[in-house]
Amino acid sequence: MTTSSSTWALRGAYRLDWTTIVDVLDKVLSTALSALEYRDVLRQALDDCRGGGGDFANHLIGRRNRRAGCESTATFDRALEDSSGFTLL
Repeated sequence: MTTSSSTWALRGAYRLDWTTIVDVLDKVLSTALSALEYRDVLRQALDDCRGGGGDFANHLIGRRNRRAGCESTATFDRALEDSSGFTLL
């Protein structure tokens, strides 16, 4: 299971609020016991979520794209309209 699908499961199946999900992800990212690829990108996406609109999955995709050299990520998410690194379609 990917981190972004985990957030969907926590919100949908377990009905956790966003603040609780952010706290859970923060704890997972902060522990040395978890082996995560691109921990820095996950942390940046989580920080982006705290700072503005859009969901974690979109911020994660945007951060991975930037790491790969993309200047902008296309999105349909209107909550990211004013976010740097995203272009609203």
